[in-house]
Amino acid sequence: FKLYFSISVILQFCCDAFGWSFHTQGRNINGRRLKSILYCESVSKVADSNCFSRKNIGKKIAVLASLSLFNTLQYPQITHAIGSLFEFRSQNLVLQDVSFNVPTPTIDAEVLNALFVNKCNTLRSSAGKEEIVIGFGPDAFAQPNGFMPGVSSFSMYGGHATLTLKSNALSDGTVEIYEKGNGLQYIKIGAEDIRLSKGIEKGANIKYAYGWVDLDTPGNIPVEVVVGITRDPIMIACIRVSNLQQSIQFFTETMGMSQLPFPLSRAPGSAFEPAMPKDAVYMGYSESSMGVLLKPTIKGDPPLRVGSQLNGFTVIVDDSSKSGQVKGSYSAPIASILDRLSSDAKLDEASRTILSPDGYPFIIKPFSQFSQQSTTILEPNL
Repeated sequence: FKLYFSISVILQFCCDAFGWSFHTQGRNINGRRLKSILYCESVSKVADSNCFSRKNIGKKIAVLASLSLFNTLQYPQITHAIGSLFEFRSQNLVLQDVSFNVPTPTIDAEVLNALFVNKCNTLRSSAGKEEIVIGFGPDAFAQPNGFMPGVSSFSMYGGHATLTLKSNALSDGTVEIYEKGNGLQYIKIGAEDIRLSKGIEKGANIKYAYGWVDLDTPGNIPVEVVVGITRDPIMIACIRVSNLQQSIQFFTETMGMSQLPFPLSRAPGSAFEPAMPKDAVYMGYSESSMGVLLKPTIKGDPPLRVGSQLNGFTVIVDDSSKSGQVKGSYSAPIASILDRLSSDAKLDEASRTILSPDGYPFIIKPFSQFSQQSTTILEPNL
């Protein structure tokens, strides 16, 4: 551990003091090609020089090495923590998932997987494919055995946000049609690789593709794609709100979020990534997890409709008893749901949902339940 830490410190020092550069590419290990998280050939050709410079790549290797060390060492038990990942060591709430009602989940899943070069994987699905959970890596809040910073792809790491695609197909083959609404503006994804031709081939509807990409999936899920590097590609859910101050109060006092810096996957000011919209506010639980961008309604906008296509936002809540005062750590609505779940673990989704002032559904899921369903290991795409 001392040697590992020393190497990471020396590497960081050399990058800062002397401008040394380090470039890690794929390597063959036991006949299998493992690709570094910090190297992407197609991105390096179009990346901003500041964001993807070799100096910054070296810095990222140093940071990952240090995080791996800290994550491995046994720290004193923390009062609240979602899982065991270092990034979530002080979090007791995480915005984990956005779920959608779509006619055919498999079609939307195939489009996103093709668009992101087989890196947006199916983590789990129901027997009849009526529900598919997709993400860019394992969603369990634990570091998989064998993960090697700088060598293993980040798609093998844990703590990834997810998208859930649902369908209420009837036995006679008919499929329910959902109202898209105009509340959810887009899901922002910052990915290292994209293949627009493959996405179009599978049915993606490209609306804009100059610098970044705006598209709709066949199920009408709006997606904003930026070619860049982030901890987790699923970055932001942007929603319209009718009253910004009222919404900020809800997300702060009821949902326990905070106002955070707007996350970027490229260098600030890049022409290849849109800046935060004017007067918008970004809310989240930490800079390590997905957040919500609140975009205020302006004069002339049509009345806000959440619609039935958006099923809900899932918030994972630490329901352990490490502190002995779990319910007192949350707002009254969340504490009430945890209290009911303690006596009825099969409480239905509607009874675990908190509505925002505009009617956006936030589904509360205790970590004890989530950890039983989450995916720990994902085979890397080599």
